[in-house]
Amino acid sequence: MLFRLITIIFLLSVTSLYGSTQFRVIVDSSASMRLNDPERLTEESLRLIADLAPENETSLGVWLFGEQPRVLLPETIINSSIKAQLKKDMQGYITTDMKTDLESAIRFILETPSAQGIDPDAEQHWILVTDGVIDVGLSDSNNQASKSRLLSEVKDTLLERGIHLHTVSVSGQSDQDLLKELALKTSASFTAVTLPDDLLMTFNRIFTIANTPDEVAFQGNTFIVDKSIKEFTLLVFHDDGVNPQIIKPPEGRLLELRNTDKVRVARSDHYTLITVKDPVVGKWQVENVDIARSNIRVVTNLRAEGSTIAPVRFANEPLTSDISLYEGGRKLTDPVILKVVTAKQALMTLSGDKKMLTNESEPQHTDGSFKNAINISQEGDYELYSFLDGQSFTRKLSQFFSVIAPVELTVEDKEYDFTAFTIKPTHLRLNVLLSRVMLEIEYETGEKTLEEVPLLGIGFWQEVMLPQERRFSVRAQLLGETQAGVKFEYWTPTIEYVKAENPIDGNQVTPEQTRPEQTTPVVGIEDVAQGLPLGFNSDALPETMASEADISEPVDLDIASTEPEINEDELEISLFEILSYVAANLAALGVLGGLFWLYRRRKKRLQQTAM
Repeated sequence: MLFRLITIIFLLSVTSLYGSTQFRVIVDSSASMRLNDPERLTEESLRLIADLAPENETSLGVWLFGEQPRVLLPETIINSSIKAQLKKDMQGYITTDMKTDLESAIRFILETPSAQGIDPDAEQHWILVTDGVIDVGLSDSNNQASKSRLLSEVKDTLLERGIHLHTVSVSGQSDQDLLKELALKTSASFTAVTLPDDLLMTFNRIFTIANTPDEVAFQGNTFIVDKSIKEFTLLVFHDDGVNPQIIKPPEGRLLELRNTDKVRVARSDHYTLITVKDPVVGKWQVENVDIARSNIRVVTNLRAEGSTIAPVRFANEPLTSDISLYEGGRKLTDPVILKVVTAKQALMTLSGDKKMLTNESEPQHTDGSFKNAINISQEGDYELYSFLDGQSFTRKLSQFFSVIAPVELTVEDKEYDFTAFTIKPTHLRLNVLLSRVMLEIEYETGEKTLEEVPLLGIGFWQEVMLPQERRFSVRAQLLGETQAGVKFEYWTPTIEYVKAENPIDGNQVTPEQTRPEQTTPVVGIEDVAQGLPLGFNSDALPETMASEADISEPVDLDIASTEPEINEDELEISLFEILSYVAANLAALGVLGGLFWLYRRRKKRLQQTAM
């Protein structure tokens, strides 16, 4: 009986491709979407998410936003009837809104409870599709205020609730900086599609990020099904009106693309999804499809698993990849079996649905795993493609992530001719308490300085100083450490900076100016320090004065008329006041002496008691 129970649990563990996931899709319904998505591929992309998602395990909800947010498809657990309803509802929605109020839409959806039946610990992946900028009214100040709240209050709420907000820009006119920051801050993906056709690939990639599946790789237009595969799902992309052909082994017959007990087919204009249960072992062949964009997901008890890669990484942060094979949940370590397995990895840069090979390598077999160290210095979106070939089987693993600069350097003129150098972290993965920042300044004379920048209590580094010259180049070196304890080094891009000719405070002068004659009033150090920003370098404070150029005409200082009258009688101190002062001080000393005597006496008693 126990054996049967264990068997059932094991079979259940390999009959699901993915874990429980919540998908919420937010679609721009402004009138311009009809121009930027004329074939309404956004609708087809939504159907793709629904077709890919396992039934009874994943929830999906769709909202439209423009002037006001509204529900297109109430969030619910995905099943066959919901898929049919989604297709019907998507055909009926219109895009006529004249405004783009994204803030109200996200706040509205945040207040919407999760679908009944969804796992409370489900991964939350939201997808935002838009072609515009924030437009809540005619006032630019209102638009900027809404954008500011999105990047502060709304973003913080998304982070607190563990929501990944994937953003998709379908127009060059959209606020891509806003969309990218929202995505990266919530450890999600940002994609700027250049063509509407890219939308399908973008949604497929987001689904893969949310649910990393087991895959087998195409070899040309064929793929191998081994005996461990219980089910495969073939997603093929093609032109509108084209019918893909699937040729199954061993006779080479065409697979009938209709729903049966073992075959499920979901058709759309630009993609076809075919799921086959208990497939025939052997080499399968595919015709009339775009192989480069297609993939094969499998349910199997022979799985390839890779070490976790954070969705957002820093430039120059070491990336260690570890790929292992698992059979029935147990790691394969038998050297005889692993000896025939070869591993390859390819690092590709992503741009829309375009991929460019950046690096290709062969991980080394060590302790039952295939390990590789990769260094990425350039910012961008990447896919790490891992391929295992065991002769009788193949496995493929795709991992997507973004690489960003860990810190940003800004230079700004401040009051009294000071300059502020500010270095701020870009993502919470950086441990600012364990990281250090050095500032390198190089002047035209060739002199170069390098000094550490203090960390302020509000979470960034800042140095305020008087540079030696008005023209200089500056960059910052980060000796960084992530929250996971990974150490790395990063240099910011060099900034060529020229200070303004006229200081912010018109009375301020450059350090090299000399002190004029006594006709120039001197500004004290205390007066200067009161107006300095936090983090200033007090050692750089000069004795500051106004220059002769700041005085347009001679100043006649009438001391007699400006000095206040002093009553000399008020300066005299009487003998009674002197004696009172002395008596008060002697009394204070007496009290202190008495207290000290009592303390010594008590201490002596305690020592005698202890003996």
